[in-house]
Amino acid sequence: MRKLLALTFGVLITSSFSISQPVIRIFPSSPYDYGPTTIDTTKTTDFAITNIGDPTAGPLRICGVSVPSGFQNFKIVGDSCSGSSLNYGVSCTISVRFEPHQKLAYSGTLAVVYDDDGDTTACNTQKTAIVNLTGKGVAIKISGPGCDPSRFICDFGDVSVGSNAYKTVRVCNASGDTLTLLNPAFNLIENPVGDIPAFGLITTNCNGASLNFFAGNTDDCVNNYCELQLAFSPQDTKNYFGTANINDANGGPGNQSAGVGIFLKGNGIYPSADIDFGTVPLGSFVDRFVNISFTCPNNGNATPGETITLPDSLVSVSGTYFSIGSSSCPTSCIENQTVSCNVAVRFQPFTSGVFTGRVIVAVPNGSSIERTLVGRGGPATQNFLSLSSSSIDFGTVPRFSSVGKVIVVRNITSSTLEFNVAVAGSGFFTNVVGCTCNDNYVSNGTECIPSTTPPLPTSTRAYKLRPGEVCSIAVGFSPPLSARGTLGGVLIFDTQAQAVSVPMTAQVPTSNPPTTPPSLPSVGSGGGGGCTMGYGNASLFFAWFFVPFALLSKRLFNRR
Repeated sequence: MRKLLALTFGVLITSSFSISQPVIRIFPSSPYDYGPTTIDTTKTTDFAITNIGDPTAGPLRICGVSVPSGFQNFKIVGDSCSGSSLNYGVSCTISVRFEPHQKLAYSGTLAVVYDDDGDTTACNTQKTAIVNLTGKGVAIKISGPGCDPSRFICDFGDVSVGSNAYKTVRVCNASGDTLTLLNPAFNLIENPVGDIPAFGLITTNCNGASLNFFAGNTDDCVNNYCELQLAFSPQDTKNYFGTANINDANGGPGNQSAGVGIFLKGNGIYPSADIDFGTVPLGSFVDRFVNISFTCPNNGNATPGETITLPDSLVSVSGTYFSIGSSSCPTSCIENQTVSCNVAVRFQPFTSGVFTGRVIVAVPNGSSIERTLVGRGGPATQNFLSLSSSSIDFGTVPRFSSVGKVIVVRNITSSTLEFNVAVAGSGFFTNVVGCTCNDNYVSNGTECIPSTTPPLPTSTRAYKLRPGEVCSIAVGFSPPLSARGTLGGVLIFDTQAQAVSVPMTAQVPTSNPPTTPPSLPSVGSGGGGGCTMGYGNASLFFAWFFVPFALLSKRLFNRR
């Protein structure tokens, strides 16, 4: 027992007191790999040292930093840490440069000597933190605009969605040995895998190439090089990443493959255009009128003022999800006179992203006129309908009666929304009131139904809401005869972009049992009279009849 008490007391003492002290953190942490680095080039990494210990403790003292072991190709080129005292949350930086000179695998260590006792005496209690360093020298060298040869990165920068940017990258040999490239010399990988391809390899003369060393290729590949042309075509406003892996036979340590990839990045930005459709819900559409002005062409005859017939293909549109609707452009015009007309262009996206297009007017015997278009397909997670109620409770509804509620729906987008209304749940029903029938649908007084005469509907959704338009939906509940307790249902708005659900509930009262039981039929009926006894009298009779037997049974039981 004494041992147990002593042990418990010791645990309490130990857990009640903790030593407050600074704690060192080095980032990037060990091990750190510089990766493939071109021979006779440099790659520098900044290591941050931070005190992440107790905020109330004393400072973390950095006594010194060094590269004590390994190849001399790792060198400290910047040091704001040695001799410094770091309070809680404070950092300093050590810059370490890697400079390979041969096709080798290199290793080394970065050593940080520090004092973490938190007292006022600097470096009287020294400890050492180690970061293991690795890297390899390779013979492959790249150069090109927007490329960082030391890190094998090529940046296309900002590029408008729907347009293309091109970059030519040169590859040369930084080693004395002949560099052999395989066929194919490159393969592209999108990151993340499965993303819409944004990078493309247009052409290259590197497949199967043998590249000799040239001493003048110090900064750029100016001789004995091959080239690849890359393209960047963003489909949305976001950052894109990819890798052009270089397939070589002997560019790395031990005349093995160098394992080098050219890291590609670019940023898609929203393009400027003559007509901007904005964000449109998936499956919905927006119509914009494009004004076209041109001079009616001269047919070259000497007779002035002749009528020129314009082709049916005068106006066309290009681009995904763009189409031409109505047009006020004439079928003919008077030569040399100005023609001004409007063309309705519809943008109806079915996938998310930014899309571009053009309206083209092919004027006979003249130059074409173009108007640029842009629009974004909205994500299905965006809210497109504003509802006056997020749920509907009909309360308690007696049988053989019904209760109605009204919910107001508003289109809060800048485009027309098509939709259907449906109800699920026993006893719940709907009656659409004040909602516009979709194209080629007709109202039968309570709902919109497809027209039976041409033109027939092309949409499966019976209703539509224009931008900002409001309509009302009358919803009702009438209890089924067999219903008891709480019933649930749902009101569903199915648009092209999303399905919006409104939960509904109703209470159906449970019938109470009769307060008195029904009477039993008479006993001994007929003209001879006889004995009659109601159900209530019979109950009383049998109750009194069994009382003596109950008392006798109780007495016998007590005697035992």
